[in-house]
Amino acid sequence: GCDDDDCDCGGDTFIARIEPDEKGEEIYVDPTDEEFEMVREAYEEYLAEEDEEE
Repeated sequence: GCDDDDCDCGGDTFIARIEPDEKGEEIYVDPTDEEFEMVREAYEEYLAEEDEEE
């Protein structure tokens, strides 16, 4: 993490998608490996852009 006491950059991140169950209620579902990799890559690109702005 960084040295900013108000920053939560060291916190845990959970990746899930929301799908309706058989009753139509929303449930959190773990992503497939492919979905996880897509999110991870997008997050890394986001962090790289943030670093460029600093």
